[in-house]
Amino acid sequence: MAEESEESKEDNTGENVVIPRDEKYRLFANKYQIVLEDDEGRKLTMQHPFATVQECEEEAGKINTRHPFHEVMWDGQLKMKWRTLNVYKRSNVYPYTCDWSKSYYSEEATH
Repeated sequence: MAEESEESKEDNTGENVVIPRDEKYRLFANKYQIVLEDDEGRKLTMQHPFATVQECEEEAGKINTRHPFHEVMWDGQLKMKWRTLNVYKRSNVYPYTCDWSKSYYSEEATH
């Protein structure tokens, strides 16, 4: 059985290959992540991380267009009504978490 930090999958020969999670999620390293936050402080990441803050700003506009009431629905249920949209940078070390100490872009929702 694979360890917690690894994942098994079949390669093109049908053999199981163990892929360490740090390798699987390395594409998140040093990228910028759009994060929504509600009035209770719960956070929700949107989309995959982007290479630049400018790409995040462009995507923020699309998110606001898709969600004009600042609500995220999932399977017909309200998942979140956000108060802020921020862009944080992910670290370059697994588990590639966001550095919450600095927002590179921020918007307040107007409810």
